[in-house]
Amino acid sequence: MSLYICFISLLRIFSLAYENLALNKPAYQDHPYFSNQWGADKAVDGKYDSLTSNAGQCVISANGQTTATWWVNLEGVYSISHINIIYRTDNLPHPSPYVPRLAGFFLYVSNTSSREDSHLCFHEIQKVNGTPSENQTTKCPVHGQYVIFYNERKSGVKYPSYYSNYAFNELCELQVFGCERAGFYGENCNLPCSNTCQNSLCHIHTGECYGCVPGYQGSRCEQLCSTGSYGSRCSSSCGNCRKGETCHHVNGTCLNGCGEGFQGTTCEQGCRKGYFGENCTQKCSNNCRLPNSCNSVTGECDGGCQYGWTGRLCETGCGKGYFGENCTQKCSNNCRLPNSCNSVTGECDGGCQYGWTGRLCETGNLCPCAAESSNMFTTIIVNSVVTLFIVLISNVIIYIVRRRKKLNAGHGR
Repeated sequence: MSLYICFISLLRIFSLAYENLALNKPAYQDHPYFSNQWGADKAVDGKYDSLTSNAGQCVISANGQTTATWWVNLEGVYSISHINIIYRTDNLPHPSPYVPRLAGFFLYVSNTSSREDSHLCFHEIQKVNGTPSENQTTKCPVHGQYVIFYNERKSGVKYPSYYSNYAFNELCELQVFGCERAGFYGENCNLPCSNTCQNSLCHIHTGECYGCVPGYQGSRCEQLCSTGSYGSRCSSSCGNCRKGETCHHVNGTCLNGCGEGFQGTTCEQGCRKGYFGENCTQKCSNNCRLPNSCNSVTGECDGGCQYGWTGRLCETGCGKGYFGENCTQKCSNNCRLPNSCNSVTGECDGGCQYGWTGRLCETGNLCPCAAESSNMFTTIIVNSVVTLFIVLISNVIIYIVRRRKKLNAGHGR
């Protein structure tokens, strides 16, 4: 009994700074023992000066069960420091006959009444007869709404020889000490958790955050996400921000817009067809060979330029004397107007020089105009020769006639 009194005295000294969050809160057990005299609420009523079943201050669970579950609902999520268990002893010295019933127990903290999604504060298979102690303190600096006591004696499992054959939850008191005000820590629960702690919750002793709000990191969530990262746990990578800048540490927004080829609030979407450049605001050139199709970053036309256009963005027409694909072909030297042709087709402005024909004035001496000129010249020559011959004959005849008249006139004398 003196050991129990010593334990209670130390317990009260250790717990002075924290509130008993479980006192008079709703409690439950899955296998009650007949009468409400030993109901689940007996473990949170603040009465534990007599640890016997007859005193009506302890929970008594049913016999012959393979599992035993008891929990208390703190009616809110609280920052917990430690949990005290005072188990049934019938006021007998340690180890009491009820240690085998306590041995192997589990202690959980959860936000629900289920063990499945809870935090395990304590579990140990004690192999030394007489352990564990009926009165003990378990440190469990977590946040939660439910504290769950559980034990089991499952078929097919080999337990230490001193364990009871069945599971019990004969708690005379279970105390949950912590801060009643959410968002505070320290011995007097007067130090505020960082406002960048997730849900303003932190370790009740150290003040370290259990998690950070998006955009922060570090044990107390005092640091912004590293360059190039953002969001919850700083686990998301920034998109393609303009000039390689980092993004907003919370939501990933690129503060000065997107780099070439990207758009959207986080600059992770590529440009839609026909657009390029920063924030995808520039349109591909109408002079691209493939309509509205260009590189989303540089704007260079896919497939090159249409005939008659050149330059990186196909926005420059061919210079004088050039035509065709990327303006690499030279106008024909046989153009009537030197170095002057259509920039797309290469057809000579003003047609071909005399003696040349073809779409690009590439064929010589075969045009109809040259043959016609040759025939006309021949006709003129022939006509001239005939005319000259006729004149010559006429003059000869006139001469002969005059000569004869002259001779006849002489004979007449």
